[in-house]
Amino acid sequence: QWTWLRAAGQLISDCISLWIMLAIARVFPYVLRSDGAKLTANDAQSLLLLNQVIQWCVICVAGIICLILAVHAFQTVRAVRRMVNQRRHPAAMGISQTL
Repeated sequence: QWTWLRAAGQLISDCISLWIMLAIARVFPYVLRSDGAKLTANDAQSLLLLNQVIQWCVICVAGIICLILAVHAFQTVRAVRRMVNQRRHPAAMGISQTL
């Protein structure tokens, strides 16, 4: 009877994960040179490329989380509808479960 709780928990977890990924996506650059030395052109280009790869990875993970969020939202709605129907028609659900 508490099957909706799992789907709702996953939905909340997905929302939190997406929020974290969006917070990470706002921080750019991800990798900085810490020693304060001057960067050569090759070092600067490598650092920029590394930051871009990290940013694309973060964006892709956020997109995947959005897809998972949609699936868990569908599962949550389906579980809540099932729970509401069981409360409206308890006799019909009991008969269908015995068959």
